This record gives sequence, C-alpha cells and structure tokens, in this order.
Amino acid sequence: MKTPTPHQAPLSFENFEHGSDYQGLFASSYYKFAICLIEKNACSSWNKLLSPLVGAQGPYWNLPAHFQAVTADKVFRNPNSIRAVFVRDPLERFLSGFLDKCVGNCGNGYCFPRSDMQDHYGAVSLMEFIDWMEESEHLLYDGHFRPQSSHCELDKRLHEYNAVGLMTGATLGRDAICLLEKAGMQKLNTRNYDPFFVDLSANGTAMTNEAETLLKQYYTPEAAQKVMKIYEADYKLFGFQPPSWLQAATGESLQKKTCEDPAMLIQILDRSL
Repeated sequence: MKTPTPHQAPLSFENFEHGSDYQGLFASSYYKFAICLIEKNACSSWNKLLSPLVGAQGPYWNLPAHFQAVTADKVFRNPNSIRAVFVRDPLERFLSGFLDKCVGNCGNGYCFPRSDMQDHYGAVSLMEFIDWMEESEHLLYDGHFRPQSSHCELDKRLHEYNAVGLMTGATLGRDAICLLEKAGMQKLNTRNYDPFFVDLSANGTAMTNEAETLLKQYYTPEAAQKVMKIYEADYKLFGFQPPSWLQAATGESLQKKTCEDPAMLIQILDRSL
C-alpha cells in the first residue's frame, strides 16, 4: 500500500469523469471512506459489499448514478479519511478481460473484434484482440479495457489518494480486509455468513506460480510488449515494471481460438475478484 503524503485540497468534483458507465468513485462521509472501483480490479466484490450503503438492490448497481460531488469533496478534504484504489498489472488485467469477454460465450458483444465478423459471432484469439486494438488507433471506451489511469480521473488525481494497493489474487483479500478494518467497515465484509474477501495470502506462492504459468502460456515477449505499449499511460502513472515471468513466456495459447468455458482460467487469475 502507498505511504500517505501530506494532505492537499482536492480538485473539484463537479462534472467528475468516472471513466466507466457502471464503475467509478464511491464515497461515504459517514465512514470517511472513498474507493475508486475499476473493472477487472475486484469491482464485483466491492459492489456487493457496498450495495447496502446506497440502498442498491442486487449485487450490481450503477455507481456513477449514486455519486454526489459534495460527498466526495467532503471525504477528500478530510485528512483523516481513507481514499483508496487498487491497481493491477496491465498484462494480467488485459488477459483476464479477454478470457471473460472473448472466450466461452462466442457471441459476447464486449469482445470488440467481433464487430468485424459476420453475424458478430465466433472465436477470437488473444493475438487478434491485441492486433485489433493496435489497428483501431484508440483506447477502448469500455471500462474493462480502458487504461486504469483513465478511471476516476486518476491521471490527475492519484496524489489525492492515501491508500494505493497493487492487486493480486494472492494478496487482495488480505489487503481489502485490512482496509475495511481501518475504515471501521469490517462488518460489511460478511453477509449471510459468507465473506466477500478472504485472506488467501498463506497460499500466495502457489497461487502466484499458477497465475504466472497461465500468463506465460498466453503471451510471448513480443505480444506483451504490444500490450504494454497500449497501456503505456498506466505504466508511467503507477510505476509498473515488466514482470519477471515475461522472458520465459512461450505463448502457446496466444493464437488459440475456443468457445470453451474459461471459468477455471479466470479463477486462476482472479481468485473470485
């Protein structure tokens, strides 16, 4: 987690750009707590956990519709508030998004290269998705594939946050529980006796190795460099470095096309995020 910096007055929250139609900035003046939620960065778990605070029905709700600039301003002006965001390695996040949208349901419209296919249906490889993103010459508007730096105006507000965590499947549960405890919100982590976040860090080494094995199967160093270029803004803002597994990447699944259920593969990367 990031070491807190001296408190500064925030930028205005009028006409705030969440960076997504469904995710974005949540703020609670009661708990003195704010968190920027980003697709593929455990937003589903956070949505379910926070839903009682906005009276939302069901596990998924439109966060920007519940946003109030005055509440966000109050929380960000409070030097004792917690202002958090979890960011994720761009290569891992991109692969998770690809598996989620382009594998399994071969009619999913959020697998954007399908827009060029007849009937908008068919299997797409990771390499085809990467090439499509390069050729389109624009960053995708959908929150699952937009750079993390374009969410919650992080590209100009990151200094306003005092809890910036690097999300991995092995450490997220531990860090989320710690964050909730510091905010006095730990009771929200359990509903119907089932916790949203569980500390899995004791198995961290095995989980990390399993995730890295999958990443090496889907990327070659050359393909990874293309993705890193697409998300260059994230690497610059958050200080991401090329991962240690990259030079051993073999990419045997880079050209793979399938409509098989990817749930097990996504679970390896996300661990119920």
